Amino acid sequence: MILTVVLAVQGGLHLTAPWLHRFEAQRREGVEVLLVYASDDQPAEEACRALQNEWARAVQGPERALVPHLWAVGVRESSAERVALTVVHCQPPPGWLGALLGADLARHEAIGGPIEQGPGADAVGWAIYLQRYTPFTGSTMATAGPDSREIAGDNALYDRRSLMDVASSWERGFWELEVHRALRRAGGSLGLEPAMWTEHRNGYSVREFAEQRLRHGFVFGQARARSLTRVRRLGYRVLTPSIPALFGAKIAARSLGFPPARRHLIPALPWLALFVLAWSLGEAAGAQGAGP
Repeated sequence: MILTVVLAVQGGLHLTAPWLHRFEAQRREGVEVLLVYASDDQPAEEACRALQNEWARAVQGPERALVPHLWAVGVRESSAERVALTVVHCQPPPGWLGALLGADLARHEAIGGPIEQGPGADAVGWAIYLQRYTPFTGSTMATAGPDSREIAGDNALYDRRSLMDVASSWERGFWELEVHRALRRAGGSLGLEPAMWTEHRNGYSVREFAEQRLRHGFVFGQARARSLTRVRRLGYRVLTPSIPALFGAKIAARSLGFPPARRHLIPALPWLALFVLAWSLGEAAGAQGAGP
C-alpha cells in the first residue's frame, strides 16, 4: 500500500458518493480510502457501509467524534507510508491523487494543498469558507514562508513514520496545529503543493456547522488555557469577551484582502457572525473549564 486517504464523513452525507466517484476516476493500485464516521452517527454509518468496496473501507470512530477524532482513528488504521487527510466537503478534482503521490515527502514531513471555493456556493457556504478556508487559498499559502506556513488538515498529506514519531500529539484527536508544532519541534517542516488543490462544497446545515464551531472552540480554548502559565491563563480568561470582535475582525480583514471573496462577505455576514459567536462561546467555555 502506497497511500491511505482518510476521509472524515461528518455532515454532508450526500457529498460522500460524489467524492468517491471523483476519486475512482483517478484511482491507482496500492491506494486505499478509509471512510471514518462517528459510532453514534447512524446515517453516516449506513452511507459508509453501503459505499465501501475493495478499495474503500468503512471505519467506525468514537461517539460524538469531531473530525480530528475521526482523522486520528484513520491514521491509526492506515497501512501506507503516505497518509492523506480530508473531508467530504473538499471534493477532489482531476489530478488530485496524482499530486498526492508525486508530492515530495523526502523534503517535508507534511504537505498541504490549497482549498478553493466551488462554484454556486450560497451565503451559508461562503460564510463557512470565509471562516475556515481563506488562509488556505493558493495565493495565500504561496506568500507564506516555510517557517510560517500552515496547512489545513482538510487537505493534507503526511509521512506516516513521522506522524508515528509524534503520536502523543494526536492521541486525543488529530488537531493539526498541535501535530504540526510537534513535527516542527522534531525538526520537520511543512510544504506546499499547488497541484494538490481541492474544491470546497458545503454540506453542513446552519445548525450543524454552528454546533461544530461551538465544540471545536471549546477544545481550542481548553487546550490554549492549559498551555499557559497561571497568570497568563487568568489574563486569557478575562479577555475572552473580546474574542468575537477580534476573531470577526480578523476574518473580515482576511476576506477583504482576498478578491474572490469580497463580494460575498456582505451576504454571508449574518451567518458568519453566528458561526464566529458559536466558536467564541465555545472557546470562552473551554478556557474557563481548563482548571485553575
